[in-house]
Amino acid sequence: MCSHQPTGCSGRPGPRSTHLCPGTGPETVSKIDKMMNAMSISLHRNSSSRSKVGLVQLDGRSRSFALNVCAAVVFCVGADMAVVAGARRASEYGTVDDSRPLSKTLLLTQPVLQSANFVTDRIISTSGGAGRTADRATATSPAGRGSIVGVVSNERHEPVARATVQAFAALATAPQPHGRQNMPPLMRASGSASTDGEGRFRLSGLEPGEYLVAAEPGSLLSGGWSKQTAIYAATFYPSAVDGHQAVPVTVSARVETTVLIELVRVRGVRVSGSVVNPSGGPTGGMSVRLFHRFGGFGSASNVAVVSPTGTFEIVGVPPGWYRLSIEPRSPESKDARSEYAEKVIEVQDRDLDDLSLVFSRGATITGRVVAEAGASVSTGIGVLRVSAEPTPDQFSAMSSFIAATVGENGSFRMSGPAGRYQFRVRADRPPFLVAKRINIDGLEGSLISGVELVDGEHEVVLYIAPPELPEPTAEKALSSEALVEQFKSEKTFWRQITTAKKIVERHDPRVLLALADWLNREDRHVRGNVAFIFAGFGDARGLQVIADILTDRSDRPEGQGMAMAPGDGRYHVASQIAADRYYAAHLLGDLRNPAAVPILIPLLQDKEVNDIVPWALGEIGDNRAVGPLLAALDDANPSIRVLAIYALETLDAKDALPRLTALLNDHEKSRFGNQVSVADAARAAIAKLR
Repeated sequence: MCSHQPTGCSGRPGPRSTHLCPGTGPETVSKIDKMMNAMSISLHRNSSSRSKVGLVQLDGRSRSFALNVCAAVVFCVGADMAVVAGARRASEYGTVDDSRPLSKTLLLTQPVLQSANFVTDRIISTSGGAGRTADRATATSPAGRGSIVGVVSNERHEPVARATVQAFAALATAPQPHGRQNMPPLMRASGSASTDGEGRFRLSGLEPGEYLVAAEPGSLLSGGWSKQTAIYAATFYPSAVDGHQAVPVTVSARVETTVLIELVRVRGVRVSGSVVNPSGGPTGGMSVRLFHRFGGFGSASNVAVVSPTGTFEIVGVPPGWYRLSIEPRSPESKDARSEYAEKVIEVQDRDLDDLSLVFSRGATITGRVVAEAGASVSTGIGVLRVSAEPTPDQFSAMSSFIAATVGENGSFRMSGPAGRYQFRVRADRPPFLVAKRINIDGLEGSLISGVELVDGEHEVVLYIAPPELPEPTAEKALSSEALVEQFKSEKTFWRQITTAKKIVERHDPRVLLALADWLNREDRHVRGNVAFIFAGFGDARGLQVIADILTDRSDRPEGQGMAMAPGDGRYHVASQIAADRYYAAHLLGDLRNPAAVPILIPLLQDKEVNDIVPWALGEIGDNRAVGPLLAALDDANPSIRVLAIYALETLDAKDALPRLTALLNDHEKSRFGNQVSVADAARAAIAKLR
């Protein structure tokens, strides 16, 4: 009898004296038998465990594998191949023949099999140790793309929750950051997800090719560290800290590839040093912060407090690159600070002591925004803001960007720590503007690679112009029939709606007959685009279909829009419903049909879609919306108040002036775009309405 016999295991010997669990049918036995014969596998009993252990010859080299006698699972482990014959009932999947130097550990836990949707009578063969199946990829990735699924575990083979998993194109070469040849290149992730409570993750929508897959546990820097706390490094598949030792994972179209990442446990080191303020100001009590970035994700944590003597100590820091900064502890003093102490450090496998940080005044920018030569820039552009974001190689949190509102004369002023910055200009509403050129201290700079700001005063001139519009995707020379075929063949909804608008512009009602059966399409984004065409021709079915999408909360398969819950990369029907309803409300604004006003007004109270409703009402231009929009100025959400102001301005609602004047002391900021305050939005609207 086997030592790991699960409930219901018959214990009867199968082929080659292998014990099989119930549900492992004759076809599976035959497949395993044929597979093992084809690979010239010889089995023998390992005296140190109740497992079958054997060798497989691949390209003349021996590779070890282990066969759990109760799992009906075969592992052939090596750089060349891994084969798994599916089973789902055994409690342990695979053991290791420690007596052989070529042996490698491959442990598939129950969550792995569940996440990969393994079932009995399935055999999965792969290259590079990653399993593949085509059964589910068609439902989770767009056509022509594949997925990587798997589990992240620790050295005890326990699942790790809330780990960040990213896939990086294996052949991508990133340039070294400007001026920092000793720092690692920027790695841009092709996909990312977070593990759930059982350590499972899914990376969907990946282009076919080879990827390096890495997992990083949640940060321990924010507190709770002790000498007993396990610390893990960012780990590449299968279990490597160094990316050069990672095994690439091959992704194929419409195929789901399965991997298991075992995090590497490391020693947390001590980082200590001192802070000096040349101006004589106190440093004791200030916060010590570390910002760490891996791939497309970064996090900043308060990790220590500067002592009264100006020293600090951080313990339990995992290896990696960090930006170390000293900041005032109170938000008020942080906003007003004009001195900065920061340093980029690399933490390796030994303590990093005697660091010295010196406060400096940072960079102060006096600038102005002017129209690019030949560009037509409207004066009624609302609130215009200039932002300077640290370039990715600066290892800075996105929250460390500096910004300023442009005055009526086009001037602005801001300050921040020295470093390399990318400048941008944003208007809070149409007509939108972009920065075309930058001049710093009399010299031409780069908006793409950024400009270097050293300590001291700088003069910046930003030249702005309207953005260049993309070429239309639908050719004017196409017939109505050809446009319908183009509409049907387009798979991306936002490109499809462009063609839909071209169809409506033709005023050829014959197209409706060819599209009538599309009003019932499963994908609500596509259904809405078809309904847009019908409504554009005045066919009542169109407006009704869009209204029905707004009230439809029935179950549905994955469609377009944001159907994934943040972080876990998995489909959630509630997210799909929200995306479908949001897009339907947007379509009503695109239609500009006054009949949609009664449909939209109640949605001002619907938190799932109300951030698009004011825009839609403004686009329609019906004064029946003025009263409800005035009521929305009392909404608890500052974003809704700002959006309502924009809509009232679009509607030229001069009756709103008294209410807008009352908002000039409302300094809460919206949570989108330029994060404009309610007061700034009201001030710009008042200037235009008067």
